[in-house]
Amino acid sequence: MNVLEHVAEPLALLGRIHRALPDDGVLCVTVPNDFSPLQRAFLKVKGHLPWFVCLPDHLNYFDFKTLKVALDAGGFTVFDETALYPLELYLLQDLDYIADPSLGPVAHRRRVEFENNMKEAGMTEVLDHFYRTLAQGGYGRDAMVVARKK
Repeated sequence: MNVLEHVAEPLALLGRIHRALPDDGVLCVTVPNDFSPLQRAFLKVKGHLPWFVCLPDHLNYFDFKTLKVALDAGGFTVFDETALYPLELYLLQDLDYIADPSLGPVAHRRRVEFENNMKEAGMTEVLDHFYRTLAQGGYGRDAMVVARKK
């Protein structure tokens, strides 16, 4: 979880994981979904610099498509993908936690409240569908995939 973007040679790491993983094993990978459509919309509308570019910590930047390409090159086939709530929705609604970091906890609480309310309402299947739909469009905050060996 949130490791691959920090690794100097992610394809080499995926190769090592492939060799170590049992044939019936699965690999779950989560990376920030950087340069997403929602991030780009916010940058365009508000003129912010790309806050998600985190040099020197992030050596690689992935989205759903490039993560699948990397996993394919590492010998994996993605069989499930989902996303996390895109906090950029709050940015596009003028809850600018980038300009005012004190708003970050507010955005986080709203996301947690949304998820908890959906679960309390017995709508976890709807919540799962929502996150998978976000992933299909590339809109999630993080790209989360599950893959198996080819």
